Amino acid sequence: LEKEMQFINDYIELQKIRSTDKTSVGFTVVGDISGKKISPMILLPFTENAFKYGVSTRELSPINILVESHPNHIHFKIRNNKHNNGKKSLVNTGIGINNTRRRLELLYPGKYELNIEDEPLTYTINLNIHS
Repeated sequence: LEKEMQFINDYIELQKIRSTDKTSVGFTVVGDISGKKISPMILLPFTENAFKYGVSTRELSPINILVESHPNHIHFKIRNNKHNNGKKSLVNTGIGINNTRRRLELLYPGKYELNIEDEPLTYTINLNIHS
C-alpha cells in the first residue's frame, strides 16, 4: 500500500504540472499504511479517470482522494466533478473501470465492496478492500 500511495502521489504531481489553476487536488492518507498489502495498480485507474473526466481548463475542477487504513480493511474514496472536455460520450466508455472490477473480483473475491455514484455533476468511487 505504501508503494501504491507513492505511485498515486507521483501521478498527481505529474498531472498538476499539466493542469491549470482551476484544478485542485486533495490527497489524504489516514492511518498506518506500513505493512499493508494491496495488489499493485488497483487504485490507479480510478485516479486516472478522475483526471481524464474531472479536469477542465475553464471550470473549477476539484479532485479529492481519501485513503483510510483500518485494521481489517482499506477504504479508498475519490470524488471529482464531471467535465467531458470534448471527449466522446462517457456512456460507451468505462473499459478501465470494467477491467478494474474484473481484477477486484479475481484478486479479492467476496472481500471487497465497490460503490460508484455517477451523479449529473460529480463522480464518486468508494472502494473497501477487506483483509
